[in-house]
Amino acid sequence: MDDRKIKNHILRIMKKLKVGSYFIDCSYEPCIVTAKGFSYQDLYGAWVDGKSLVSDSETSCSIMHCGPEPIDKDKADEMIAEYKKGGSRALVIKYGGWSEEDYDAFEKKWRKDA
Repeated sequence: MDDRKIKNHILRIMKKLKVGSYFIDCSYEPCIVTAKGFSYQDLYGAWVDGKSLVSDSETSCSIMHCGPEPIDKDKADEMIAEYKKGGSRALVIKYGGWSEEDYDAFEKKWRKDA
């Protein structure tokens, strides 16, 4: 993808992500936008801050590198219900495209490295 297409993609996402709107962060949690902006020190330096609707943690995602996905309130509510049933594992498998085997391998490695 050339620079112009990347910049246009970033601008489209930034227009959709307004303070108070919803998005999926890089850990596949539904979040609400608390702030957004541009960093002029980075060619693709657009970012969005949010608060997770399931873990209550704060998150900050690069539009270019994390790829936060705008969602509507219904999707956020659906994801909250899914989290209540199966935790982060359920979100990663259902919305992140991971298989159960991939998640188990990741979790095993993460516990080993911790």
